[in-house]
Amino acid sequence: MSDCGFGSPVAHLHRAGLLDENFIAVHVNCLATGDAELLGHNRVHVVHCPRSHDYFHHPPFPRKQLAAAGANICLGTDSLATVRKSGKGKPVLNMLSEMQLLTAKDKTISSEEILRMATVNGARALGLAGKLGEISENAFADLIAVPVTGKIADIYDSVLHHASTISAGMVDGKWAIAP
Repeated sequence: MSDCGFGSPVAHLHRAGLLDENFIAVHVNCLATGDAELLGHNRVHVVHCPRSHDYFHHPPFPRKQLAAAGANICLGTDSLATVRKSGKGKPVLNMLSEMQLLTAKDKTISSEEILRMATVNGARALGLAGKLGEISENAFADLIAVPVTGKIADIYDSVLHHASTISAGMVDGKWAIAP
């Protein structure tokens, strides 16, 4: 790739001094040798968009390689241009759909890890650790509630595979969708 100095785009960004804990790399669908290590060493945040990744038929997302290198892996949703319609409804941007496709494509990842990628890891990427993506003292009161039946040990699977509308939603401590 002559436009990147005959190396990967990640290596080019590294040579330019741009990779650091404030850098968010979206997609990272294909890695060259050494890219994962550069991203991890520089504490880069990687946002994976499963439905867009699937739409373009990319090879499997290199999650294990990126995680082993120390990159903070988050989940995102791309655009309606790369979302396949399901059923008769219009395509929608939906993080639950992103999480569900990831679990369908990667059988080695736990539901707990997927939820962490969509919440806590994303907050860390935005510089808002402790404020977003978790329920804790001094965190913003932004959350959703979904009905769950079954054992507490299955809570992550229950949330991840929730198929209907949410029961309630709160934004900044105020009910946007009342329980």
